[in-house]
Amino acid sequence: MTRQTKPPKYPSPISIRITLEERNALEKQAAGVTLSTYIRSRLFGEGFSARRTRNRAPVKDEKAFILPAQGKILAESDHHLPSASTAGLR
Repeated sequence: MTRQTKPPKYPSPISIRITLEERNALEKQAAGVTLSTYIRSRLFGEGFSARRTRNRAPVKDEKAFILPAQGKILAESDHHLPSASTAGLR
């Protein structure tokens, strides 16, 4: 009995080798756009469909990162408080 494999979600990437000078020229021509997007637009023109990517926007609420870290620090310091307070009584 043969095992059936699922077709891949996306086709495998295309890879080309370029010199350092060619890459520098591409990056200069891309002017801040990713190389993939720039090359895709040059190959397919302006009508190409942009690929969907994950949202890489920064977190708007910095407290989402700060508060859990502070909670962890407080929890660790609370663990040491009883031993520190009894150490002063000895």
